[in-house]
Amino acid sequence: MTVKLIAFDLDNTLAELNRPASRQTVDALLDFESRGIIIAILSGKPTSYLCGFVRQMGLADAIISGENGVMIQYGAKFPPSKFFLNIELDKQSLRAIQTFEQEIRKTFGQDVWIQPNIVNFTSFPVHKDVAEALFDFFEGYVEKHKLEFPHFQIYKHVDAIELVPNNVDKGLALKQIMHLENLHRDHVVAVGDSASDVPMLKEVEHSFGIGVKPVKYSVDSIDDAIEKIQSLIVSS
Repeated sequence: MTVKLIAFDLDNTLAELNRPASRQTVDALLDFESRGIIIAILSGKPTSYLCGFVRQMGLADAIISGENGVMIQYGAKFPPSKFFLNIELDKQSLRAIQTFEQEIRKTFGQDVWIQPNIVNFTSFPVHKDVAEALFDFFEGYVEKHKLEFPHFQIYKHVDAIELVPNNVDKGLALKQIMHLENLHRDHVVAVGDSASDVPMLKEVEHSFGIGVKPVKYSVDSIDDAIEKIQSLIVSS
């Protein structure tokens, strides 16, 4: 195969949660880019967050997708040179999310931080001792009001919980990126570590999972994944 694009999740894949990527990882990504390989970063974080990460690493032409595929943009500049919003919510769904946010704020106040998203609803417990209560409230509210959320799914992470439309995921975003770049799945590699990464991993021939399946290659760390990707490049 010829590797033309490598898609990475961010948290606990490229870097530990709320930590910078290691110098070794950054150097590997810069080397991939220097070889003409496109680097794509797909995350539940908003694109504005990802832009700072990409700028600090020094990647010149990365493709960024935030909120699990809601937004795709080229490069880390403001405004981006090219960008796509992949979904428009109907008024009923927007009102349901707004009401849900009000209930979260009323119930938890300053104990919960709500990520400034465009579409998805993502909330973080500020203190560990409220995490279980937040997750229970989140899941209970959505179940109780499921008629208002017929087209959403819940992703539960170690540090947050989010509500994502069914027609948005990293797989659909990566598929669109591949279409924009005229790439076949054989030319794309994907690396991730969680359930929200699985749709992305399923879209490509060469998928690397850090503690998540189903994938073609199971790896223990980003260093292990990069080493194997480098071997794929050398052998192509």
